Amino acid sequence: MSHYETDPDLIQSSLPDDLLVDTYEGGAWFSVVAFRLTNLSIRPLTFLTWNDFWEINLRTYVCDQEGNKGVWFYSLDSSDLWGVWGARLLYGLRYNFAQIRETAGRLRLPGSRQIGMKPKVHKALPVHWINFFWNATGFG
Repeated sequence: MSHYETDPDLIQSSLPDDLLVDTYEGGAWFSVVAFRLTNLSIRPLTFLTWNDFWEINLRTYVCDQEGNKGVWFYSLDSSDLWGVWGARLLYGLRYNFAQIRETAGRLRLPGSRQIGMKPKVHKALPVHWINFFWNATGFG
């Protein structure tokens, strides 16, 4: 997991109008979170076995108009094609299939795709961070 502090106005400009950027000590944060799901079972289908898979997401932290805190996902990537399909179909989540591979303790994402956020935010992200995430030089 990696966290990056940035200008709250930059993050706010990328959010829907009904959400507010959540700040910590005056800064807005976005995070790259990578994790491996293991021993997954889904109710009521717990008899089905599910292979382990990777997920990577790009997120920021938000509040609604009443002050309830939450997470806004700019990108949800999974190495499980069935999981991507199910999340899209059953829950309306905008997951993307990614060929995430672990090599020598690092995660790799061969290829590239469009980031699901407004172009002005994409262009404003630090170039070293975009290269880090999308070329997958490593996490952790």
